[in-house]
Amino acid sequence: MSYHNLRGLFRGGRNEASYAFDHWLTDAVLDAPGRNAKLRTWRSAPGAIESHPEDEHFLPLLIAAGAATGEPAAHVFSGDVNGTAQSGYRFG
Repeated sequence: MSYHNLRGLFRGGRNEASYAFDHWLTDAVLDAPGRNAKLRTWRSAPGAIESHPEDEHFLPLLIAAGAATGEPAAHVFSGDVNGTAQSGYRFG
């Protein structure tokens, strides 16, 4: 998922950082030729640290994206969960 910050999830209200990061991440993931270069800079993306204060829940996406280098990806889930943007992706 594009957002994993339990404190932010239960804070309530619209979490703008999650929407900024979700938009950036979707753009990065769907850009097959530029995906790996964009994902290398994920920590500097808008809303990244708020969305993923710890790396461990974001690393699986990076591994899957790396394994699918050059292959297309699909945006298979998009929704709002308690004021946070949440997206899921499929590679290959």
